[in-house]
Amino acid sequence: MAEVISRAGIDPVSLKRLEFILLAPKDAIDNGTFSKEMNKASIQEKVKKRVKAYEGSLDGWYNNHFATTLENIHVHTLSWESTLKWISDNKPEVADKLSAYYELCLKYK
Repeated sequence: MAEVISRAGIDPVSLKRLEFILLAPKDAIDNGTFSKEMNKASIQEKVKKRVKAYEGSLDGWYNNHFATTLENIHVHTLSWESTLKWISDNKPEVADKLSAYYELCLKYK
């Protein structure tokens, strides 16, 4: 996400809203399956580790683009169930297909 924003020449500070959303089953969210990973500190740690593997060649990108993006982003989870409910209420013509897709995801997880 930080790379796409950077390539587009957009300053993340200028964005009215910037979100990183994990769409997942409600049970998994409620059970805390993603709680360790879905926060800025965890994301920062993982990206720092990856950048370090490039032995300095990505330090400028990290400092000039990633850090600013991370600082301005809202990280959270959203359940499939609440999303499907919203879609069903607002876009009923696509709700059945997405619900069927979600049921297959649950079946073959």
